[in-house]
Amino acid sequence: MSGTEQIVFGLGSGRSGTASLAGLLNAQPNVVCFHEINPAAMAWESAEDTVASLLRGFHDIMTGAERVLTIDRTVHGRTAAVPRMKSLEAVTGMGDVAHYYLPYVEMILGRVPDARFPCLHRDREEVVQSFIAKLRLKPHGKVAHLHARLKGRHLPTSRNHWAGPGDNRWQSDHRFDKCFPSYEGLRTADLAAHLRRWHDDYYARIETLVSRYPDNVRVFDMACLNDSTGRRDLLDFALPGTDVDPDVSVHANARAVTR
Repeated sequence: MSGTEQIVFGLGSGRSGTASLAGLLNAQPNVVCFHEINPAAMAWESAEDTVASLLRGFHDIMTGAERVLTIDRTVHGRTAAVPRMKSLEAVTGMGDVAHYYLPYVEMILGRVPDARFPCLHRDREEVVQSFIAKLRLKPHGKVAHLHARLKGRHLPTSRNHWAGPGDNRWQSDHRFDKCFPSYEGLRTADLAAHLRRWHDDYYARIETLVSRYPDNVRVFDMACLNDSTGRRDLLDFALPGTDVDPDVSVHANARAVTR
């Protein structure tokens, strides 16, 4: 890869500003960045082929090949960057932002040694409460409750990506459950306990990568997205040698900095 091409994978636990990070990167000159481009094909383990395919697609686009990528179009908002990808005269930076690239950082660096991984961090309890609100299901109707009672079944009130397939207290999510590790040892714990372990494990693993690859992996507090100085610091790391624009608004919607 030449020095004019840059690949970026944004990281974060989720509910930590990742959608806003994708928007900020996508607005930089000649850069195209997605947010969770293809979760249907990803998993926390054994998705190396998906990552390798994405890397090839990024490289092909930046070297002038046809601008096509595999996108999970069943998830709202995943195609938002496509018009920009198609219309730019030149594309010199490509990226995606998603929590599930964490296990593949070293694989990616083995193929693209100058790839960058900015990781957003948010206070653990804020992440916990935000996830709990997001994963809560809409209330079941009276008929559903009646049917469940007649069959002696439990109606879940929430999803829990970390519970494992044997814990039927939760509503399964076939697209995203596989994109998180399973904490089956916490079978009797509540959702908050799963989330606290997730947050602690995620950032412990990030810190190990930072110590090994300080030029490639760096943690930024989510609050950096709220001011021009913080955004410039992040952009200078993610897109080195690029004339970045830190004055791009990352508040496209009211929830932007809480995702």
